[in-house]
Amino acid sequence: MSRQFDEYIDKQIRKREALLDLPDQFEESQIKIEELQEELRKSSSWKSKLKDYIVGGIIGAILGFVLSKLLS
Repeated sequence: MSRQFDEYIDKQIRKREALLDLPDQFEESQIKIEELQEELRKSSSWKSKLKDYIVGGIIGAILGFVLSKLLS
């Protein structure tokens, strides 16, 4: 009987500890969400998109030049 009681008490202690960890986990989740939202804002900015367009244009120009030389 004592073993079952000890197992029951251990289970209750683990449940209580898990519940006590919830506020910390919630706070960590909120911080991570805020970081991801800021990263999304930065990646959607016109400066970021301009950089993408410039890089894409350069790559397109190089590929166009190489293909025109290969096909002529």
